[in-house]
Amino acid sequence: MKIQQLPGTEGLTDSKGPVEKEGVERSAAFSTLLDREVAANQTRPQNIESPASAAYPIDCMGIIPSILPPEREDQQALEDLETVMGHLEGLEHALGDDKMDSQAIKASLDKLSQSLPDLREELARLPEEHPLRLIGEEMSVLCYVESAKWNRGDYTV
Repeated sequence: MKIQQLPGTEGLTDSKGPVEKEGVERSAAFSTLLDREVAANQTRPQNIESPASAAYPIDCMGIIPSILPPEREDQQALEDLETVMGHLEGLEHALGDDKMDSQAIKASLDKLSQSLPDLREELARLPEEHPLRLIGEEMSVLCYVESAKWNRGDYTV
């Protein structure tokens, strides 16, 4: 049984008509083009570096530890921020403990007050709009507020 028309394909027409199988002349033309391209690639100079080797000219085997990024100008400020953040987290844990120990809280606040001058000194060296400076100033204000809350008696032991 030969199907002449499928339902739902009334508006579709094949503009190419029936597809003919490839003849010998098409495969011969392809072979000719392929041979020409292969021959052209073989005649190119062999000393041209590939893009990957040009982008990474260093052979990294065995020398990776010696290739470190240069120290950033804000490295010390970043380290001081991390120190203050650690002290703030210690204060958070001391305040969040069910058995709040006033000595642990006072020790955390003392550590904060000792590390803040170093942080402020490093932040003063950074440009006005530097992101670490803005973060450090916010952190400094937070430390002051938490210290004032403790001294005022907002936290009950």
